[in-house]
Amino acid sequence: MALTVWLLAGIIGAAMPKGRSGWLIPLVTLPLVLVLNGYALPMTGMEHTLHILTSMLIVLGLYRSAKDDLGAPLFTAGVIVLNAHIRFEGLALSIAAIMALLWLKKRAAAALAAGGLVIALGAFALTMHSFGLPVLPSSVLIKSTAASGAFDGSAQAVIRTVANNLQSSLNTKTGALFALCAVLFAAETVSRHRADPKIAAYTLTATAALLAHIAVGKYGWFGRYEAYAIAMAFTTAILIFSPRLLTPHLQATPLLLGGTVCVLLALPFANVIFKTPAASRNIYQQQYQMHRFATQFFSQRGAVNDLGWVSFQNDQYVLDLYGLGSEAVRTLKATKRLNAKTIEALTKEKNIAYAMLYEIWFSEKIPPTWCRMAVLHTSKVSTADGNVSFYSITSSQRSSMREALTRFASALPAGATRTMDDNPCS
Repeated sequence: MALTVWLLAGIIGAAMPKGRSGWLIPLVTLPLVLVLNGYALPMTGMEHTLHILTSMLIVLGLYRSAKDDLGAPLFTAGVIVLNAHIRFEGLALSIAAIMALLWLKKRAAAALAAGGLVIALGAFALTMHSFGLPVLPSSVLIKSTAASGAFDGSAQAVIRTVANNLQSSLNTKTGALFALCAVLFAAETVSRHRADPKIAAYTLTATAALLAHIAVGKYGWFGRYEAYAIAMAFTTAILIFSPRLLTPHLQATPLLLGGTVCVLLALPFANVIFKTPAASRNIYQQQYQMHRFATQFFSQRGAVNDLGWVSFQNDQYVLDLYGLGSEAVRTLKATKRLNAKTIEALTKEKNIAYAMLYEIWFSEKIPPTWCRMAVLHTSKVSTADGNVSFYSITSSQRSSMREALTRFASALPAGATRTMDDNPCS
């Protein structure tokens, strides 16, 4: 994220009139960190900040390729390949960027990028196939209805998902601004294509990627999913509009307009920033304590609906009943066959001894043979629920699980409590 902000400052500085950039760069750049969710996003510890960086580098690389910077095309080709492998959402931008390189007649760079994508994605698909898994990860298929519809060969599901996503996107401030940016970028291309035909290389690339996000992209999830598109749109807008709007006199109108757009984009992330400390505490109170129970107090094969912390550094098998880490569960959910009977069969097949679940997610899908032993109560900020129910699945383990839960209760941190069921199963 620091590198992203540094690059953004450089882009802004290059766009400023000479003699004005020294004091304006920090004045303009630091608030833009908020627009990128730059204060809170690194705290998630995931890949999204790297995705923001590569998205900016692709647009900047295409701009410099259009200006005939000799090293830019090959550098951009490498970033194009990297971008698509950080997140699958990066494929739209990477493919559009390859087409842009062809537009710029940078055929060697385009071939290198396309070849890198085909080889790496092909190797990934073959590896998945060798494990008996679909070519797309279960995590992608379960979170993206469009991807799962395309994978399962359901054109109707894809069309329905895109239509619903378009409607929901345009009903959000960010989605509406993405649509406005796409229209402005396309209009700029049409108006300037004769005077500067190479402008289409980066304007149409950004337009295509923004439209793809509007059609099938996600928003929210603690400010993770749309930040890359905001970074890409901002970079493109600065490169296109700043030469004409930022005059030597720095007229107030463009700065005011840009500031208004920044505020609108930053508003959703402001709430995320204030929630981040409490969200971190919430993860510690709940998921980390579940991890401790699974690894320190009751080291048995378990089932969960929130996979990450419980499976981390856990030598025992963990069955994911949400489907992100279990293709069998994902398939059952996709075909609407995940119920108490199929869950019981899965846990027996995998020799699962216990489960830690959000009851609100399963309702009548919990097998009647399971015995609820206790409930972990925590805050609810970044988690789906503040209550996690602990079930004993095998009767032979119930006494040892009850004893483990007793020891577990005395080791819980502030804000997390455990209550035992009044009528434990026999």
